[in-house]
Amino acid sequence: MRYIQVTYCDDIRHELGNKRSLMGVYATELIVTTIPATLSRLGIAVSVVTPLAEPFKKLIVRIQSNKTQLAVTEDLAAGFSDSKNFICDNFDPAMEEKDYPKLAICELEFLIDSYHIDGQQNIRVLAETENGEIASRALRVRRA
Repeated sequence: MRYIQVTYCDDIRHELGNKRSLMGVYATELIVTTIPATLSRLGIAVSVVTPLAEPFKKLIVRIQSNKTQLAVTEDLAAGFSDSKNFICDNFDPAMEEKDYPKLAICELEFLIDSYHIDGQQNIRVLAETENGEIASRALRVRRA
């Protein structure tokens, strides 16, 4: 089964030791005191997951706010297996593959500077694949 895992936050920072820190993580809502408002930055950490036995033949990732496109990637499928963003999650080698199939994970980061909020909205990550579209959970943006 293919899916998207997403974390919305204020910033994504890269630390020593190949670590990444997500600052100001939002659960389900981003609440502002007034609208319109401008965030200095909006970070979105994305993992697009597929079974290793079902590699992507097409993978275009989009960030959308309602119907407005905030960011889009090129087709990532061609270089997926040799990309630095590619991870093969083997789990525990002692486990049977039928219990825990091997997964291919494409990790991406989006940083949107000076994100303007002009009304209530839902931000969502969409992955366009050869089998159709996969949607992430949304971040609801609203006034307090």
